[in-house]
This record gives sequence, C-alpha cells and structure tokens, in this order.
Amino acid sequence: MKRRLAQKDDRIELLIKIKDMMQDGVTRTKDIAASINRTERQTRRYLIEMSQMKMIQLTESKRLDKTSDQLKKQHFHILSKDEFVKIPEIRKWVDGCIARGVKASTINVLRNHLKFIFNYMSESPCNVLYSKKDSLDFWVRFASEFRQSRPTVGTHNYRAAYRNLLAAHDITFANRMGAVYGLSAKNDREAQYAGVHLTSKVTEKIGDLILQNNDFALYVWWRLGLRTGARSGALATMTWDKIYFDSDNFKLEQHETKDARGHFYLGENGEWKTKYLSEDMKKLLFQWKFVCPDKRFLWFADTSSDVQNRIRSRAVQTKMARGLKKYYSMVSDDVDSLTYHYMQKMPDHIMRHTLVQQMKNAGFTNEDIADSFGWRSADIVKNWYSKPSEKHLLDIASRAQDVKF
Repeated sequence: MKRRLAQKDDRIELLIKIKDMMQDGVTRTKDIAASINRTERQTRRYLIEMSQMKMIQLTESKRLDKTSDQLKKQHFHILSKDEFVKIPEIRKWVDGCIARGVKASTINVLRNHLKFIFNYMSESPCNVLYSKKDSLDFWVRFASEFRQSRPTVGTHNYRAAYRNLLAAHDITFANRMGAVYGLSAKNDREAQYAGVHLTSKVTEKIGDLILQNNDFALYVWWRLGLRTGARSGALATMTWDKIYFDSDNFKLEQHETKDARGHFYLGENGEWKTKYLSEDMKKLLFQWKFVCPDKRFLWFADTSSDVQNRIRSRAVQTKMARGLKKYYSMVSDDVDSLTYHYMQKMPDHIMRHTLVQQMKNAGFTNEDIADSFGWRSADIVKNWYSKPSEKHLLDIASRAQDVKF
C-alpha cells in the first residue's frame, strides 16, 4: 500500500515538474521527453493524463493548447539553444532585440538571414564586428559575391538583418549613407509597385462576380479591405465588440501588429486603429452580423484560446486570399501586367494600395490618407502606396504645352 502511494506521489511530482517546464517555455513533446528521460509516446500519455486532471488543456488534435506566454517562451527557448546565437556578438544583438520587444518569430527570421550571410562567407561575427570599417568591408565582399552568383535575387532581407546587427554594435549611418555601402533600407521589389491599384470599375466588377457566386463572407472581406485599408491580419481578427453600430459616426477598430504600441490583443503587441466608415458599410456589416458564424469574431468561431484563435485567423487569411485570386483571374484583361502580377502575389495588400490611390485620385492629400487610415507618415503613403493622380498629371501636361522649347 505504501509503495503504491509512493509511486503515486512520484507520478504527481513528475507531472508538476512537466507543468513547471511548460511555464518556462519547454512545450514541445520532444524536449519534455528528453528532460524527463522518457519516450515521446510515454510523454504524450502524461500530457493526456494532465489534461484529464485539468492541469493543462489540449486541442482537439491532442496537442498542447499553449498560452501566448508559453508560445513566446518556447520560441525564446529554441532560440537560446542555437549555437549561432551563443556567439557573443550575436547574443548581444538578440538580447537587444528582446529588450526592445521584438517578436521572437521576427528575431528568428533575422537570425536565419544573418546565419546565411556568415556561413556563405565562412566567417565568424567576432572577426567582422571588430570595427565599422571591418563590418562594411565584409558586407561589400558578401554583396559582391552574392550578386555575382545570384544576379536576379534581391538582397533586401540580408541588408535589413545586417543593418539591425550593426546597430546593436553602435554602427549606424547618417541619412541615405547606407546606400553608399550597398546597405540601403529600400526594398528591392516593392518600389516598382508604388501606385499599383485597381480602378473603381474593376473593384465593382470583382465585387459583382463574388456576389454572383453567393460568397457573402468573401464579399464583406473584400469591401472591408477596400474601405479600411487594413492588413489581412487586422481584418481576420476583427471582433463585433469593436464595431460601433450605435455611434453617431459609424466607426470600427482594427488591431495592427506592424507597430508595437503596447496595445495587446490575442497575445500580440500592436496598435488599435480607428476607422470611420460610410452608412453603406454599416448596412453591409449589419447584414453580415445576422449570418456570421460567431458572436465574437467576424470570420471564425471563438476557441477561447488566444493562440488557437490566431491560428484560425491565419487560416481565414489564406482562405480569403485564395478566393480573391480566383476572381482576380477573371479580370486579368482589365488590368496591366504589373498590376495583375501584384494582385496574384499580394491578393489582400492590393486592396490597401487601391484605397490609397483612389482616395488620392479623389483629391485627398497624403496627410489626409495617413491620418484617416493609420499610416505613420504621409511620406509612406507618397513613396510606397501611390503615384500622382491622373488629373494632376494631365494638368501638368496641359500647362507644359505653353512652354517653349
């Protein structure tokens, strides 16, 4: 009897140890099994037992339903085990990223780009970050070799990661001086798409095609994207309590994670942006509310888990993008090749571009658009999302006729 009680106590102690490990970010079954010296199969049985005891919660697929904190700690735990991160110069950079609140997933992406750079050159960061001159000489060698071997591949991701690393070691550039060393912050590909947009005629045609196919959810998504200019992540995580039907001026709020401003939602740091909309959008959303599958979210059923809700929101983004691309193919003859390429490449982001350009064509300034739809500055609207309106260009052409050459 005493032996059975002792075994039970040992088992409970083990389960508590597993839970403590999870709180510290060790949440992968493989890592837990290694830490407690058990097989993964045995460890999975422990997790099921813990779920039955209400110590943890499992998803429908019997995986751990992680909290946002556990998921972030898991990412940091995996990051800390990387041999590349253990290099002092890289560790200093990682610590700085964490201190600034950079997301672990973003750090991982940057780390992978940095690891590629140093592996490609068979060089260690400690031999490169010794001085500004050495750091810049190294980058010039890398960029030269990379461009010669892959002339059609851009270097934007590597530039962004390397500039970030240099900044952690107090190596920065005066305005536009980074370009002198091939370390410009400009994106290789996106600049060509500034001003790419859909005309009112094309957006109406796409909307009609969606309605003809009785896909009301996609139609609401389409109209919201065009009228708010929100990124797909902000669209996908919208909730009914942030749509103010009773307000004198109809408005809604969307959570953007592009900029971390201390507004936490579903475990992610971001910023709530308020958009004021027209009565036709109010009517459309009111119609959707009556057939919406959930009382909290606009597009999916609430799981009561931040992490799982994030996963569902990403599935919605994928589904909506796939649906839009199908209708975009039906209007390929109505747009130029550059626009069509961007529609297929960025099926949601084209709505953001369309909002800006159509507002600009209607006479709104870059400042008006930035203030109303959440851009950080008018320069971003000007440089990355729009081109001069056709009316403005025609006016210049008309006045140019009076100039004698």
